[in-house]
This record gives sequence, C-alpha cells and structure tokens, in this order.
Amino acid sequence: MLPCRDPYLEECFQFRPLEATQLGDHRFDDRLDDLSAAARQRWRGHYRRTLDELPGTVDYEQLSAAGKIDFEILQHELTRALWLAGARKVRPEARTGA
Repeated sequence: MLPCRDPYLEECFQFRPLEATQLGDHRFDDRLDDLSAAARQRWRGHYRRTLDELPGTVDYEQLSAAGKIDFEILQHELTRALWLAGARKVRPEARTGA
C-alpha cells in the first residue's frame, strides 16, 4: 500500500461523499457532493497537490513490481481527475433540476 493513499482517499471522500458511499464508506451518507465552482476549484487543488507531492512521498525505486503498478495507477488517476475537474462544466440547471 502506498503511504499517501489513505490521506488522499480521506480528502477525496470529504470532497465527494457520494463516491465514498459507493465505495462502502458510510461516514458521509448524510451529505451530497458540492458541485459549486469553489468546490471544483478545491478538487483541482487537491489533485494537483497530491500529484506534485507523490514523487517526494514515495520512493518509486524501492517499490515492489506491484507497488510500482499501484503508484502509476494513482499517478494516472490523479492526472485524469485533474483534467476532468478542469474540463467539465456543470450547468446550474443540472444541479437544481430547474
């Protein structure tokens, strides 16, 4: 297990409580995702910070073959999430049903 995985997921679950519930973490069942522009900006900051800190947090060369695969999966997922968070535009009527 990568040492930064748990703090990353913890913050993700706080930002995206529906995802936490879908993955079986029911601590956030009383909340909905905040889809505001400010919230999406926080998501981007979280993804960018985690992606930037990853190489300094984990010594890639010391990882097992499976650990290297996990590292690369997390790195690619962060890159994907960062791109999606910046590219996706949420229409206000999609949030409110109006």
